[in-house]
Amino acid sequence: MSATDLYYSTDGELFNTDDLTELDLEDGQTYWQGERVDLKPSELVGDYVAANVIESMQESLFDEVGEPSQDRMNISVEAEQELLQLMRDWADKHAAISCWKIKNAKEMTFTAGYEADAS
Repeated sequence: MSATDLYYSTDGELFNTDDLTELDLEDGQTYWQGERVDLKPSELVGDYVAANVIESMQESLFDEVGEPSQDRMNISVEAEQELLQLMRDWADKHAAISCWKIKNAKEMTFTAGYEADAS
């Protein structure tokens, strides 16, 4: 799927068809046209995720040991980046996304027998 595949909607929110005729539009009716953009699961793993895992580990260490654990677990920036990349690779390998986002959506007016005109 390329970023230039057009999808259509009658409400401007649910773009679930790439065939304008499926909308069963009447002359003068408003609809929306937008470009489909597929997402990779790794794009959903934010830069902060590895830091959150490390913070959770530090909190667990504190729960286990108490005060003496403060500043006793050191993880380098490189190691944190490695964890982040591992998580992104895992997401791409195991997560399947069955939806997409729409960019460049524009409101259109259906004209029977003619090309669609931008509103």
